[in-house]
Amino acid sequence: MSKKDLSIFLTFVIGIVVILYGVFVHHWFINQISAIFCIITLIIGIIDRNSDADFGNTVLRSVGHVAPGHLWLGLLHPSKLHWKWAI
Repeated sequence: MSKKDLSIFLTFVIGIVVILYGVFVHHWFINQISAIFCIITLIIGIIDRNSDADFGNTVLRSVGHVAPGHLWLGLLHPSKLHWKWAI
């Protein structure tokens, strides 16, 4: 494992520790957690020394993988609210 790989791994682990600390001690919710993930992504992009185009393409490709699942969650969420009020 190279120094760059180790620093990327440590950045990710430190970010997860910060998230766990924030959730359990400060009762963070999704906004704070997603902000930490964005910060982790930017730091790892800087460490990896990607060009702007490579970094943007990587982020968009990653979003493309998770977006369908979030779309389904968004579509199902209002139906749960509807059933809750209908009972």
